[in-house]
Amino acid sequence: IDEAIQACVQSNHTRLPVYDGSLDNVLGVVHISDLVREYSYGASDDVELEDLIQETLHVPESKNVDDLLAEMRETRMHMVIVIDEFGTTEGMVTMEDITEEIVGEILQSGEEEPIEVLDDRTATLKGEVNIDEVNERLNVDIPEGEEFETIAGFVFNRAGRLVEEGETIAYDGLEIRVERVENTRILRARLVKTDAYEAPQAAEPAADEEQ
Repeated sequence: IDEAIQACVQSNHTRLPVYDGSLDNVLGVVHISDLVREYSYGASDDVELEDLIQETLHVPESKNVDDLLAEMRETRMHMVIVIDEFGTTEGMVTMEDITEEIVGEILQSGEEEPIEVLDDRTATLKGEVNIDEVNERLNVDIPEGEEFETIAGFVFNRAGRLVEEGETIAYDGLEIRVERVENTRILRARLVKTDAYEAPQAAEPAADEEQ
């Protein structure tokens, strides 16, 4: 367990695959939280690594990303093992990998403004613009998630699949329409505050602060 914790720290991963004999025989994955829990309880000498293994999926390398995403969401798997037609392990894919592939990391300067306000209810947004920036600039309250922090990530998470140009995601009186997609990446979206939208209220000052 001590060695597994060190491997997590050095690789900067929270999950590690566990195999028996060779990488072509992956038994499952272990999560660093389980490793640390056993270590903190002082039971690391009595607990075997195999006791902490969580089941994972083995998927063919030809599997469609959209289908893989749906299966991972349904089974609540955050890491899967990819195998070829002969059963040889080709690697692993995490939910974060899929999110990055779909959302894209295409920060390019000198092009469009990340946020372009058209009127008091409408703005166009770059897909990779940070949600915090959108919330502050447009006075909205779009939530972040554990696996995303951009507008494209939010749209992808709400849809639960790949999206196409022209699709609209509704949330709490807001509508986000996907305007431009390149391959699987959302490049541009339009945010509209509908008539049902209510701006977030500022927090009330504490009683002792009013005095």
